[in-house]
Amino acid sequence: AELQKQSLSLKFGDSNNYKVDFAYPLHNTSNLTKTMEVTLPPNLNNQQVVISSLNPAPFNTRVDADGNIVAQYRVAAGQNLVVHTDAEVNVRWRDYDLSKSGKMSDIPADLKLRYTSSGQYWQTDGAVAKAAGKVTKPDAKVVDNVQAIYKYVIDKLSYNDEKLKFNIRQGSAKALSDPTNAVCLEYADLMIGMLRSQGIPARMAVGYAYTGSLKASDSVDDSLHAWVEAYVPGIGWMTVDPTWGEKFDGFGSSDLDHLAF
Repeated sequence: AELQKQSLSLKFGDSNNYKVDFAYPLHNTSNLTKTMEVTLPPNLNNQQVVISSLNPAPFNTRVDADGNIVAQYRVAAGQNLVVHTDAEVNVRWRDYDLSKSGKMSDIPADLKLRYTSSGQYWQTDGAVAKAAGKVTKPDAKVVDNVQAIYKYVIDKLSYNDEKLKFNIRQGSAKALSDPTNAVCLEYADLMIGMLRSQGIPARMAVGYAYTGSLKASDSVDDSLHAWVEAYVPGIGWMTVDPTWGEKFDGFGSSDLDHLAF
């Protein structure tokens, strides 16, 4: 009975290869030709992407501030265009050296400016800031504050499978006030809002989560998933998944099961 309460994870090798075929529908319902964009899977510190085909070919590509490759298309009035992308993604296991974490004063100003602002789903004031302030310390290492907020979110929220049937994204403030009505978006939004409220750069990663048979549970499924990337000076962007943290505490490493789109 005691063993059933414990979690178990196994890792074979230090990387995993995914072959994916994305279909991006572009619908132009206007009476004018529009430029529309498709965001392709990015290269991150734990994944490398090779795009083997992109059909039809875009008229232009660019890289945005988050490192995403953005393909641009001219879509005629009334046209429905489906862009097919074949990609191979190598996801690597990475153990972060938490001892290298710097302090709050070491966070670059440009990252603070871009990744600590409030937003529609990432409220950073009021109760969110108050909750974060209670578990963090201004003079602590950044990674310790990230972990403190990570643990708080896991303890505070409860995953609600029923919400998936009528899922409406709540944002960090509502997630905090309605903690039993959460799925991965609420876990990620609350953690991002709390991190940003304390001046720690944070952003959301969205992609695919492969659970495998060892991770079968009511609250963890193979699916589209959202998690957190927090910037820690001395380490860089860290993958942190508070949704999975309740059952599989992987703080301090990025696994082979998260593929960011």
